[in-house]
Amino acid sequence: MLHMCPNCHIQYDRYQPVIEKEYGVKYDLVHMNIAQFMALSMGADPYKVCGFQTHSVPLEGFLEKTGII
Repeated sequence: MLHMCPNCHIQYDRYQPVIEKEYGVKYDLVHMNIAQFMALSMGADPYKVCGFQTHSVPLEGFLEKTGII
């Protein structure tokens, strides 16, 4: 999911694991702020520039599927 609002991005990323645990459902959604997505699409490093290591929901699967890592 691409979020225009940084607060929405953080909220959905941080609380997805909580919601999954509460309802016993695995959503497997990727959350990115539009600025992160744009930087990534222009070749920026996902960790040094985009800060993907700070996400609660891991993005490695997304990065592998897209061939970035």
